[in-house]
Amino acid sequence: MTRSVAIWLRVSSEDQKLDSQSDAVERYVEARGWDVTARFIEHGVGGAAQYRKVVDEILDSARRKRFDAVIIFRGDRSFRTAGKGCLFIDELISIGCAFVSVEDGIDTSTPAGELMAKMAILMAEWERKAIRARVRAGIDAARRRGQHLGRPRRVIDLERARELMSTGRGLRATARALGVAHRALGVAHRTLGRALGVAQKPSSSARGCSLGRCSAPRTTPRAESQPRRSSDSTP
Repeated sequence: MTRSVAIWLRVSSEDQKLDSQSDAVERYVEARGWDVTARFIEHGVGGAAQYRKVVDEILDSARRKRFDAVIIFRGDRSFRTAGKGCLFIDELISIGCAFVSVEDGIDTSTPAGELMAKMAILMAEWERKAIRARVRAGIDAARRRGQHLGRPRRVIDLERARELMSTGRGLRATARALGVAHRALGVAHRTLGRALGVAQKPSSSARGCSLGRCSAPRTTPRAESQPRRSSDSTP
């Protein structure tokens, strides 16, 4: 009996290509004479909501018995986390649909393949966590040595700044003259002030605008005036 399968290919960014995944999966399916009845292609999809939408479509189609197996290229390319991958595989197995990973050599239609699927995905997640831990360790080591992390600091001509300020210019005007002015209100002149050791507190409205919290001035609603009762009115 010919096996009907669905192919699921996924890359999380636009600059990545699906060609290598597609070629390997198509060759795998063709060599076994399987019939491809559905294709789920995710190109440049990195958000959790969109990822879940495609997963739901695959599971819904599997429940409707539109195919017997889901074929992917490799577990770490299709699943965002090991936990999500294991849940996906468990749900496929529970509804009677097999899971096949070409590169991992896994076919859950056998008990050994089901065990290998979960182990392979967990190992891929462990590897990602190990890489993340090494990167964090390197960052911590650099900080302990006093190395600057992030964007390079802007070099400011402090002597020229002092000359400009001695003529009566303020920090904002001086920053603009030195070419370090920024559209965000208050950012440039505070940077220059720190470099010069000059303390200047921006107004509360400027602080709010620089942080993107500008708001319209509050207005207190005027109480409605009560009609005056005439002295000669009868109660």
